[in-house]
Amino acid sequence: MIRIGKKNHPRDEPRIELTPLVDVVFLLLIFFLLTATSVQHTFDITLPDAKSSLPHSTELTVEIAITEQGDILLQGKASTLEIIEALPQSSEVVIFGDEGAPYGIFVKVIDALRINGIERITIATGIPR
Repeated sequence: MIRIGKKNHPRDEPRIELTPLVDVVFLLLIFFLLTATSVQHTFDITLPDAKSSLPHSTELTVEIAITEQGDILLQGKASTLEIIEALPQSSEVVIFGDEGAPYGIFVKVIDALRINGIERITIATGIPR
């Protein structure tokens, strides 16, 4: 069959559309920027293992760490028992105690929290190996 009036056009070359790829890259960039800003406090402690441990929520919690040397850290910064006693009563506290931390400091921290009326206290443990 002969077609009259139609010119022979070369077929369009196949192309990869970059618009969806750019969208995905921007979404990944935003994701990594947001997750990088919500960094959790890191403590140089070794948590004791417990078979009955449960995951805890890090939202709206106060984190207290007791290092192996007996130093007290509140939200990653050096603290004292007096500062811990001044925490709001509505606080939910998670205590990260090193395996080798002095037991006396641990008891003093819990005592300071209970004197202040804080009842929601969680003791963080590691995952059993």
